[in-house]
Amino acid sequence: MLSVKLGESVIKTYGDFAINTGFYSFSLIKGGRVQIHPARFSFSYLKLAMTGKQSITIHPKHPNNKI
Repeated sequence: MLSVKLGESVIKTYGDFAINTGFYSFSLIKGGRVQIHPARFSFSYLKLAMTGKQSITIHPKHPNNKI
């Protein structure tokens, strides 16, 4: 079984641009033992002037055992 727990998240805005960064951890049971894996995430958002819609860039998770 896999479970995910969201940690702290920070959103910073700069006009039509925003960045959301934070961390989460996911845990799974493997061989009868619970393994916890911390990771970081970041999303960037850009509001497009012509359409008013948002462009979202999702960056891959970055495992970091020193969180």
